[in-house]
Amino acid sequence: MANLYKLSNQTKNYEWGSFNLIPEFLSMECTGEPFAEIWMGTHSAAPSKVTDSLIPLSDIAGELPFLFKMLAVEKPLSVQAHPDKEKAQLGFQKENKNNIPLDSSLRNYKDINHKPEIVCAITQFTTMAGFRQPKDIIKSLKLILDNIQSNKSLIKSLPSLINSLNSLITALTEPMPLKKFLSVLFKLSKNEVQDIYSFFLQNEWQEHGGLIKNLALCYPCDPAVLSPLYLNLITLQPKEAVFIPCGVAHSHISGFAIELMASSDNVLRAGLTPKHIDIDELFKILDFTPFLPEIIKPNILENFTGRFDYPVPVNDFVLSYINTNGRINLNSPVICAVTEGSLLVLLEDEECVFSKGDSFFIGNIENDDKIIFKGDFAVYAACGQKVSI
Repeated sequence: MANLYKLSNQTKNYEWGSFNLIPEFLSMECTGEPFAEIWMGTHSAAPSKVTDSLIPLSDIAGELPFLFKMLAVEKPLSVQAHPDKEKAQLGFQKENKNNIPLDSSLRNYKDINHKPEIVCAITQFTTMAGFRQPKDIIKSLKLILDNIQSNKSLIKSLPSLINSLNSLITALTEPMPLKKFLSVLFKLSKNEVQDIYSFFLQNEWQEHGGLIKNLALCYPCDPAVLSPLYLNLITLQPKEAVFIPCGVAHSHISGFAIELMASSDNVLRAGLTPKHIDIDELFKILDFTPFLPEIIKPNILENFTGRFDYPVPVNDFVLSYINTNGRINLNSPVICAVTEGSLLVLLEDEECVFSKGDSFFIGNIENDDKIIFKGDFAVYAACGQKVSI
């Protein structure tokens, strides 16, 4: 017979987090430090526990194939990508042979797993994901170049910027244009990057200029301040989602969201961070193919009632949105997070009430188990197989 457990989860206090979003969601006091993530699952970096007994969830569920998170983003995350399984295994073994401790800041690979992920907005959520087409990047860079060349004062005050932009444009016309472009971008001198920084501080630029200016203020010596020009900028409305495959460069910009991924903590960064950046290793795992993620939407966003399974091309996890009363048929263990209202869960002769901010695990599921959801609520469910009602 299925078992039901309320969960206690760990939070992560990264500097890009929000001071209020997670405390408000969990009905806890703000502490004056940024709350960035809530982890739900069995990953060893922050495993969930059963609330009543404080038994690790892994003692009951085993090692789950997915990691469920909530993200509260107030400052942009690093531009980053995640390896596929083969590259994760090779990288992990290499760093072990080089005796790099697992908790070292120089470590790229924390485990041997891949990390595809889906991000679903709870509030409006802005992210960057996937390389734009080279011709579109060239168009953006040429607009900047034309602006500078028509302004004598800019030419005089930013002497290296014209050459920098021309070298980036030329790279995008060569074989493997995106790889060549990033190679040139990451090799710009400090003076060249300073000129980019100065241009966006001095000018009201029409194409993502506000975002680039904000990035430049946060990371003045980082060439990745140009990332809004070479990555797709995407704004998700609540309940909308994007799937981000392994190897795809991305950076979350702002908002509150659900994130579901394979159970891994492998991250290789490409800028907008004070943390370790290994460009050579990053290039081994990056997919340099232009890619615009599809926005995945429930059938009807407004007044939607029912269940919506977000389609993903991997077997590690399925994310479902549920906000209707009825029986739920489960084929595998599931973690549920209540994001709105109050939910009554009926399980044979057991019942439990969960409120906004609560999460729970249902395991040991058999085909004839009757699991009923009742109330006025919204729930995101993470499992290894499809959830149905």
